Amino acid sequence: MRIAVAGGGPGGLYFAALARQLSPDAEITVWERNAPDDTFGFGVVFSDETLGGIENADPVIYRQMEREFARWDDIDVQVKGQVITSGGHGFAAMNRRRLLAILQRRCAELGVTVCYRAEAPPAAELAAGHDLVVAADGANSVIRASMAGSFRPDRDVRRCQYMWLGTDLVFDAFKFCIEQTPHGVMQVHGYPYDAAGSTFIVEMNDAVWRAAGFGQLAGRKLAPGESDHESIARIREIFGRLLGGHQVHANNSRWISFATVRCARWRDGSIVLLGDAAHTAHFSIGSGTKLAMEDALALAACLNENAGLDAALAAYEAERRPVVASTQRAAQASLEWFENLGQYLDQEPEQFAFNIITRSRRVTHDNLRLRDPEFTERIDAWFAGHEKRRGMGSGEIIPPMFQPLRLRGLELKNRVAVSAMDMYSAAGGTPSDFHLVHLGGKALGGAGLVMTEMVCVSAEGRITPGCAGMYAPAHERAWRRITDFVHDSSTARIGLQLGHSGRKGSTRLMWEGIDQPLAEGNWEVCAPSPLPYRRGVSQVPRELTLTEMEQIKQQFTAATAAAQRCGFDLIELHCAHGYLLSSFISPLTNRRTDGYGGSLAGRLRYPLEVFAAMRAIWPAAKPMTVRISATDWSDGGIRGEDAVEIARAFAAAGADAIDTSTGQVVPEEQPAFGRSYQTPFADAIRNQAGIATIAVGVISSYDDVNSIILAGRADLCALGREAARRALGERPYDVQLLGTLAMLAGQVAEMATGEGKTLVATLSVYLNALGGEGVHVVTVNDYLAKRDAEWMGPIYSFLGISVGVVVHGLDDPERKEAYACDVTYGTNNEFGFDYLRDNMKYSLDEFVQRPFNYAIVDEVDSILIDEARTPLIISGPAEESTDKYYKINRLIYQLKKEADFKVDEKAKSAYLTEEGVAKIERILKVDNLYDPKYVEFLHHINQALKAHHLFARDVDYIVKDGQVIIVDEFTGRLMPGRRFSDGLHQALEAKENVKIERENQTLATVTFQNYFRMYAKLAGMTGTADTEAMEFRKIYNLDVVVIPTNRSLIRTNFPDVVYRTEREKFKAVVGEIDDLYKRGKPVLVGTLSIDKSERLSEMLKRKGIPHHVLNAKIHEREAEIVAQAGRYKAITISTNMAGRGTDILLGGNPVFLARMLAKGKDDEETYSKALGEAKMICEKEKAQVIAEGGLHILGTERHESRRIDNQLRGRSGRQGDPGSSRFYLSLQDDLMRIFAKDWVS
Repeated sequence: MRIAVAGGGPGGLYFAALARQLSPDAEITVWERNAPDDTFGFGVVFSDETLGGIENADPVIYRQMEREFARWDDIDVQVKGQVITSGGHGFAAMNRRRLLAILQRRCAELGVTVCYRAEAPPAAELAAGHDLVVAADGANSVIRASMAGSFRPDRDVRRCQYMWLGTDLVFDAFKFCIEQTPHGVMQVHGYPYDAAGSTFIVEMNDAVWRAAGFGQLAGRKLAPGESDHESIARIREIFGRLLGGHQVHANNSRWISFATVRCARWRDGSIVLLGDAAHTAHFSIGSGTKLAMEDALALAACLNENAGLDAALAAYEAERRPVVASTQRAAQASLEWFENLGQYLDQEPEQFAFNIITRSRRVTHDNLRLRDPEFTERIDAWFAGHEKRRGMGSGEIIPPMFQPLRLRGLELKNRVAVSAMDMYSAAGGTPSDFHLVHLGGKALGGAGLVMTEMVCVSAEGRITPGCAGMYAPAHERAWRRITDFVHDSSTARIGLQLGHSGRKGSTRLMWEGIDQPLAEGNWEVCAPSPLPYRRGVSQVPRELTLTEMEQIKQQFTAATAAAQRCGFDLIELHCAHGYLLSSFISPLTNRRTDGYGGSLAGRLRYPLEVFAAMRAIWPAAKPMTVRISATDWSDGGIRGEDAVEIARAFAAAGADAIDTSTGQVVPEEQPAFGRSYQTPFADAIRNQAGIATIAVGVISSYDDVNSIILAGRADLCALGREAARRALGERPYDVQLLGTLAMLAGQVAEMATGEGKTLVATLSVYLNALGGEGVHVVTVNDYLAKRDAEWMGPIYSFLGISVGVVVHGLDDPERKEAYACDVTYGTNNEFGFDYLRDNMKYSLDEFVQRPFNYAIVDEVDSILIDEARTPLIISGPAEESTDKYYKINRLIYQLKKEADFKVDEKAKSAYLTEEGVAKIERILKVDNLYDPKYVEFLHHINQALKAHHLFARDVDYIVKDGQVIIVDEFTGRLMPGRRFSDGLHQALEAKENVKIERENQTLATVTFQNYFRMYAKLAGMTGTADTEAMEFRKIYNLDVVVIPTNRSLIRTNFPDVVYRTEREKFKAVVGEIDDLYKRGKPVLVGTLSIDKSERLSEMLKRKGIPHHVLNAKIHEREAEIVAQAGRYKAITISTNMAGRGTDILLGGNPVFLARMLAKGKDDEETYSKALGEAKMICEKEKAQVIAEGGLHILGTERHESRRIDNQLRGRSGRQGDPGSSRFYLSLQDDLMRIFAKDWVS
């Protein structure tokens, strides 16, 4: 393999060395434009995690680096004459020049060719002569620039200026030194890199830089490699006290404005980007070298572990992109913090120190408590004292989130609020029982403040017909019921959010089509200007006249007066998200030319008038807050600096806090989602405008709340935004929230098939994962575990929750990593066997599982009832011959049913008669078969009788690759690795004449019943649980709650049809399938065994009816077959496998169809075109299928368990779709023959 590397910095050289080690025959050439000893800067920093990877990959390089390290644990924050120290941070740094020398020497030892003072040839030329081209040529990459059309780089140049210097002052910690100068605030961060020197980086925002005269000095043209000595001289003067007479060293040192580089793609053909060429991240502790060397590690490993270059480069990008994106988000937060450093100078040193250390949101309150408990205790004590001096709290040292907060005469018991969440469950504006359950439940949950959804001041001000209002006596009565419950039953306080939808009104309920106009019954919408929300979709709003504006203002004041009568503790005016008052504020939506448009002051005029009118009648002792969109996330709209002015205006009008949200003003917004992504806006408003703020938006844990409050970024944190809608485009239905409440209470939620149990589970999983003790989500197979983890992963990631999956084939380190995640998906078998394996280990350190905290069991009836007493067994081979099983198997053929043995199918037993015992004694020439020495032989004879007469091939088991594999009677799936006990499996192997495995002895065992009772909290969900409610209660202490469907069920369940013989029944089944196929109606046919599914398939083939078969033998395309079972003319025959899992969409699933149309091509353009075509096909077929009455379920037999039949029937008629079902039975069916033989015969 020939490899070309452009760039001989640390990333390029390290990759070349690793690749050469892993492929000694590879021919590797590195081009570096500079001389070997040319470099810039001084020290580079590594985390312990990165160093661990370097040590494992190449111990030679690591040992040489280790000898050079300067290590430190402490971070010192020097501000206002004080030094605050935090320990336990564990970093290592070294001289950048020495690092390059080590890597250069290693490349030479390994035979890598390095061409110095040589520009790399053009990318196309390199690609033509090499198998792989690695562009590691830095932030100003020539290769990236020459292929900008492919890599699509984006450069975000920031506002701070910094200079990288060195000093002979050897620091004993990482130093943040804040210097207040006449020109503004400047800061130095420095760290030791060897025994003789430290890195010394000076940074300030652009305004301070210019005020200090550095802009003029930097205007002088410098030669390549020349440092800006005039600026350096001035830096020596400014920081003379810190330097204490020590020298400042320059090395190509000049002012730099950092640019964040992001690329849409990192690879094109055989060319791949690495390090700063692919991405940059300025973290105020140089991240470039660290990230580049981590990239090199990953790329070399992926080339070694994957077959083919395309697969290797795809794996490299897939592995590194999430890591880099996370680092870049943290770096962006750090950059923006330093750009606004001046706003924090009023903070006391303790708070400032905590703020600067946690600025990137990677280091948190809990994280610091682990690193340095004394530091955290000191900061917590400072905060408790500080709040006491402000008249809040007793001074007790408790976590910041539990310190009380006072707004006017209202005291909240803690700093946690439940954010306003739209319920869309009101009728005619009147809040319902669901509002009582939702708000009451949140109040009982311990929050200090619970906020209502946006409550509309008029019928025309509603967003949807389901929105709550405050404009009628019935509304007041309903709200009074809720406020009374909150006040009587909890210590929480309740706030009312008032608003008017403006141009975003008269739309459907969110789950029926967000922002879509009503199908009928629309009302006219209004706005400051006649601009529709979505052009060509939304109504064009009526431009408000001054008279109408006065009327709406009066509606707000009337609602305010009503709120007082209802007993609300706080009112919030909604001026965000593009609703009426927000659309006055944004220049994107307000084009008025009167006094209510134009400048920010003009656009704010009407919202301020409404606020003032409300404040005038709202009791002086009760607070008022305002929700704003602090940015429109769109060019030409509101920006962060505007938000500060908006907050100042409302503060001057009497607002007590600003609820700081963002966006949703225009549909073309481009928000920057991420952990606590809106908090920086609350931070800026609080620290610049001097008003209390409420932070909202992906604040995912108590740790985040503590960190935000303690750093002074906000005074209150609102939790509970709809992460599912943001991350997936899905919003829980009201009934799904009821399912969540049931599972939060540790109950079983029975939800009809198709009601979205997977999404429901995430809500309960998230809340239970916040404690950090782990949540297990249990599914019935590996496919569903992986599917659900991938499907729901964006929600958890959006909320800052880590997700792992435990599936068959993982080794112990991979399992341990998965269990260490906040949420772990897996099957009941994997969880149970990991428990058994852990209990066979000698050291707790080897355990992969953590203590059992909370489990949600999907298809809970199958796992906790059907398999309750199924033992999980880890066994070892017993010392016993297998010959006896063949010998016994030959005997069975000599025995006659009824005369020599009897079979009880109902009890699933078989036994010898007296005549049979005598016959066996004669054949074996023994005197007494019941003699103790022959009892075991008798047991194996009975097991062999069961194998021959009670267990049928392709019903109870299959034979595959010379093995007998069990078929699960409830799910129809194969169970590889599972074996029948007590010699039954060996009897089946003898019957089928395959190799007999030795009977095993048990080493460890547990039943599912006993395993799941070990969880501190258990909950479950299924479509069929109520029939087993008594068992759930008796065995697991779990109550079953039946959740209503979101839409009415309109499936027609036809009566069963019973035939005399099985032959007549199957003839009728084929006849009905033929009739329905000719009409185009899709049919899902359920059979109880593989054998019968294959028999029916043969009958359909003879009729010429195209169809798919899904059973345990043919299961690889399960998801695809089931997903397409709703297409026009689709006929699908399935065993019980189709009862659970993938949704059947009428008309078909466009995603699966697009994959087929794309014919294996995975490029974005082909797939996008295929998906568009697939959507059109599916929409057309959906209309055809609905016209024929939807999906028809045809059951060919009844199962012993009514739940299994209900699961099959439940595949049709989901979410209000039409559908039908019918079961065909015969008097020869097993159920009839075994359980009703007395009256059937």
